[in-house]
Amino acid sequence: MQKISRIHLANCGFRTAWYEAVTFNLTEQGTGLPTDTIINLENGGGKTTLLGLVFSCFETSQERFLKHIQSKHNSFSQYFTHDGVPGFIIVEWLMPPRSAGGQPYKLVTGQAVSVRTTTETDVDRMFFSFEERADLRLDTRAGTEQGPSTMTFGASLVQLAAVACALSGRADVDPLQRAKTAAREASDAVEIVLEDETLAARIADVARGRTLVLLARGPARAAAEMGALTLKECGVAAESYETAAFRHGPLELAGPALGAIVVATEPETLALDLGLAADLVDAGASVMVLSTEGDAPDGAHGVRIPTVDRLLASAVSIVPIQLLAWWLANAGGRVPGAYTRASKVPLVKALFTPHRIIPIRKPVKSGRTIQIAKPTARSAWATQRSQRREKRSASRPDGICRTKPVIDQAMSVAATCDGVRPPAANITV
Repeated sequence: MQKISRIHLANCGFRTAWYEAVTFNLTEQGTGLPTDTIINLENGGGKTTLLGLVFSCFETSQERFLKHIQSKHNSFSQYFTHDGVPGFIIVEWLMPPRSAGGQPYKLVTGQAVSVRTTTETDVDRMFFSFEERADLRLDTRAGTEQGPSTMTFGASLVQLAAVACALSGRADVDPLQRAKTAAREASDAVEIVLEDETLAARIADVARGRTLVLLARGPARAAAEMGALTLKECGVAAESYETAAFRHGPLELAGPALGAIVVATEPETLALDLGLAADLVDAGASVMVLSTEGDAPDGAHGVRIPTVDRLLASAVSIVPIQLLAWWLANAGGRVPGAYTRASKVPLVKALFTPHRIIPIRKPVKSGRTIQIAKPTARSAWATQRSQRREKRSASRPDGICRTKPVIDQAMSVAATCDGVRPPAANITV
């Protein structure tokens, strides 16, 4: 029988039940096999939202979206951001063998949803499915890391660049040749950056005694995300933000106690990135800007990053951040890349995002229970809605919520994927 092993939700949900990047692991600890699972969540916390988003991968009509069936005032598009940033709903299945004596295999199904509102709401959906290929391996040949994860990051980008080119389907581009050429150009660009032996000392002033934020847009976010992790591994407080998102709230952090590294290597948004860097300088923050021409506003440090193929630009723009991590680790009496508490390969796997989901450790006779934490902030209307539901439930002898028939109806929806009807029987909500 087909069973769901994992569910991943990213950038989707509702105000009181938003999933930034949450993975529900529905497997048994120890065996890794799917097991009967109970997901426990308070009233008004998003149970129907969770089910609706997952079922929308199979019953694809927006008119049949579970929350829309429950109330015509709810629409599918309301459960995604309206800035065009895609949300993802991904379901991993453990499928039975195709033939006698065969091995089970994993099937991944899901959808990417992009909603953009201008004069009207435009919903763009892309459905996908693919199987796990146990015989396919991409060897980065990065070797053993002697410090922060620098070789692994660069080598992985080269592999992903080749895969991205292959998946693009362009007949006029040889994916391997493009990746090789881009890798050589990126390697030469890294050498140019490293020729400046004073770079680490100069940019260290940005971070000295400050909390760090790394800001980037588009493909450049790879350098910001990995750079923040590298700094943390060296004992430095750092966090990565999408540049536009930083303006909405986190910008209030700007001041003398903040250091900012702006990765401004995307030509389309260079003016916007430099504008934010100028605002940070005006607020008293210490700012470093990484750009292809070394541009930076007055009062900020500018570092030139040679222009290379966009697919591998982050492999070059992260180098100053890696040098900064090395410098700060040495200054703090640490060995760069040497962990004091963590390890390169985590020995203890975090099952869920801590601020979203709390796993219950108490054994369950059959399967497992997942306790979802109470939302940290709830709007007044959501609280009033919960109170109204409690009054309605109290007035009924059986206390059954009126949404139960809707959920039962959705549970019976037949979903077709690759000729298979995927059951949801191993999930209880």
